Order: sequence, then structure tokens, then C-alpha cells
Amino acid sequence: MIQAIIKYSRIGFKVLLHLKGIIFDMDGVLVDSMPSPSRAWQLAFENVANIQVESKLIYKNEGRRGMELVREILATKRIYVIDISIIEKIVRKKSEIFKNIGSFKLFPGVKKVISSLPCRKAVVSGSTKSDVFNIINHSFGNKIFDVMVTADDIANGKPSPMPFIKDL
Repeated sequence: MIQAIIKYSRIGFKVLLHLKGIIFDMDGVLVDSMPSPSRAWQLAFENVANIQVESKLIYKNEGRRGMELVREILATKRIYVIDISIIEKIVRKKSEIFKNIGSFKLFPGVKKVISSLPCRKAVVSGSTKSDVFNIINHSFGNKIFDVMVTADDIANGKPSPMPFIKDL
């Protein structure tokens, strides 16, 4: 995607001047951060519920809010949990593990492209507010994005359009 923006900006920068704003997803678009959350989810499922989860199943559900991701993975494995506290424990454990193993790197050229865009910029992420703010502030500083919508800001995460509508 970034390659397309770079190419497009070289071809038609005048068009970019008329944009009111651009919304970016964080994980997998701005930063390469997925290996760490994926491993944290795997460990959380193992530690809390003794459930093995393949990384491809976690990647398939990337972008969802934590509670939704856990419910979807459990349903895929035909495990139906009545007690919501187990789902909450898995989500909390994932956050705890991620704080210890979390790592990310900015994709090449992203900072330059984002900084050069002459319009409002927003980030939408299925990650928690603290994770998003830490990653964005570390990678870009705290003034480059006008709006940040996180899993903590919405009731329904991706693939629902609500995170993007909230940005608008």
C-alpha cells in the first residue's frame, strides 16, 4: 500500500492536495508488529485455557478487538464458553505477555510518506489504546496523526465499519 501511495504521489501530487484525510490501519500497514501479538495470543490461550492456536488463525482474525478475536477463535475450534471471565482472562494475559515480548518495526519509507501527506491523518487499530499510543509515539511522535481510534474506543471492531466511521 505504501508503495502505491509513493507512486501515486509522484504521479499526481496535485490530487493529494485535495484530499481531506487518509485513514491508516496500524498493524501490517504502518508497522510490522504482527509476529509479537500473534505469539502473545498463542501463549495466552495456552496458559489460561490450555488451548493450542495456530498462528494463521490469529492472523486471520487480526484487526478484531481482543474479546471478539477470542470468541471467534474459540468458535472456530468449536469451544463455546459460557463464562465471559475466561475470555477476559485470555485477553488480559495476552496484554501482559505482549508487554514483555512485544516488538515492532516501521515499514521502510512509511514515516517519510506519512509526514509528506498534506491532509488530516488517522489511525484505526484493533489494538488497545496503550499499545497504539506507545507504538505510534515511538515511531512517529505524538503530533503526526490527528485521530487515533483503538479497540478501547469502539463497541464493534473490524471488520465492522464502525472504527472507520468513528474516525470520520
